[in-house]
Amino acid sequence: GAEPDPASPPTEAPPPATVPAGAPEDPAQRAAQGDVQAQVTLADRLAGENRWEEAVRWYTAAAEQGNAVAQLQLADAYLSGHGVTRSEPQAVQWYTRAAEQGLAAAQVRLGEAYLSGVGVARDPAQAVQWFTKAAQQGEAVGQLRLGLAYDSGQGVRRDPVQAAQWFAKAAEQGHPVAQSALGEAYRQGEGVPRDPVQAAQWFTKAAEQGQTEAQFRLGQAFAQGEGVPRDP
Repeated sequence: GAEPDPASPPTEAPPPATVPAGAPEDPAQRAAQGDVQAQVTLADRLAGENRWEEAVRWYTAAAEQGNAVAQLQLADAYLSGHGVTRSEPQAVQWYTRAAEQGLAAAQVRLGEAYLSGVGVARDPAQAVQWFTKAAQQGEAVGQLRLGLAYDSGQGVRRDPVQAAQWFAKAAEQGHPVAQSALGEAYRQGEGVPRDPVQAAQWFTKAAEQGQTEAQFRLGQAFAQGEGVPRDP
């Protein structure tokens, strides 16, 4: 006969004794019956208990049924080697499937893979395409990554104005690296009019979140009275 598919979930339901009378049906039972949402819920619970091998089994089952969140989690597992043999190419395959479904977090991870050449040939232009998709969905890390690409000219023509605009979007969402980058743009007048007061305000926000670069810049600003009262 045909070999059973090793990726398919176990079919035998747990013994009835595991479900107290009147309790809602156990997600493990629904997962075994192929319920995708139950498979993800169960995998999340197992991952939370550090039972990664079992978690990966259920993420795989849900991912193969097309669940984008499970595809993202499975890709993360392959990238970190949690509960599965580490495989960067496998991670990229699952990031791609989730990203193509429009999951912003997966689009960012896929962009990062293309940017650094992890599990796939390095392709900064392809990275920028995925960062753009995520940024347009309002994903702060995607906005920051896109800003950095425009700032450095990696994978796209250098454009300080675009860089500052994307830094601002991520900064307004509270991302400390973006806040620091936006402060730097105002400090130097790169892509925005030079504005030491605005620079100091964004450095302050980032510094309060522990961003060391911003703390250094803010210290300089106080020492020189740049955008803030002088406080040597």
